Amino acid sequence: MAETNQNPLDDRPGSPPEQPAETLPPTDAPPAVEAFAVARESLAGAIEDAAPAAHDDHHAGPTHYIGNTTVVFGRVIPLPVYTVVFIVLGVITVFEVALAEVFPRGGLTIPIMLLASLAKAALVVWFYMHLNSDSRVFAITLLIPVLMVLLATGFLMIVPVGY
Repeated sequence: MAETNQNPLDDRPGSPPEQPAETLPPTDAPPAVEAFAVARESLAGAIEDAAPAAHDDHHAGPTHYIGNTTVVFGRVIPLPVYTVVFIVLGVITVFEVALAEVFPRGGLTIPIMLLASLAKAALVVWFYMHLNSDSRVFAITLLIPVLMVLLATGFLMIVPVGY
C-alpha cells in the first residue's frame, strides 16, 4: 500500500507523498517543450548579460526626487524639487500676465510670451511628466513636432500683418 501524504494543506484522500525536487523522476517532455525551456533560459541569460549593473547601480532607473533640498545653478534651496518647479511656474505666469497688461501687443511681446509658455511647458513635461527619467525616444518624439511648430510659427511671424 502506498504511503499517504501528511501535508495538512493537501486534503485529497490517498494522495501520494511529496518528494524533494532532486529525487523527482526525469520527465519525458516532448522536444518542443524542451526547446522552449532552453530558449527561455537563453533569453533570461541574455537579458541579464545586457544589463548586469541595473540591479546593483542605485542611479539606474527612474529619478525620484525624495529630498527636501534642491540644487539650482549650484545654490541649495531648502525646498523639494516639485515645490521649486511649482514656484518657477507661478513666477513665469505672473511675468506673462504683467507683460500682457503693461506692454502693448505686437513687437517683441508675443515672441517673449511664446518663449515663456514654451519654458513652462518644458518644465511640466520634464519634471511632472518625468521625461527626464524616461527613454530618450520619448524626448525625441516630443521634440521633433515642437521644433516643427516653432519653425512654422517663425515663418508665420515674418509675414506682414496686412497681407
